[in-house]
Amino acid sequence: MQTLRKLVLLLAMVYFLFLVLVITNLVSVDFLDDQFSHFNRDNFYKVMMLIGAGLLALALAVEQSHAAFLHRRVTQLDKQVNELKAQLYDQKQALSRLTPLPTVAPTASNIPPASAFPGEMK
Repeated sequence: MQTLRKLVLLLAMVYFLFLVLVITNLVSVDFLDDQFSHFNRDNFYKVMMLIGAGLLALALAVEQSHAAFLHRRVTQLDKQVNELKAQLYDQKQALSRLTPLPTVAPTASNIPPASAFPGEMK
């Protein structure tokens, strides 16, 4: 997909460069008429417009398919992440069932002093 995108971009750049050369008259229509035997002056701009429209449609189609591919890939990766999170959660649950929780005996150091409670005045 990436190669196709690069190829379409390259074709569009070559087309744009050719149009700039024709518009700035560095490559004239007369020159093209002299160089190519099947060159039709009357249809030149129509053909160039059709080629440009075709390149634009191709570029849009390639970009849309690439975006759809990336969206599908992100969805697949999200599913994999959720499955891994579920497996990790299940492993933690199984581990917590096997190891008993330590019990803490209340001692005097665990009980705060009486003056530490807010709102109580002595």
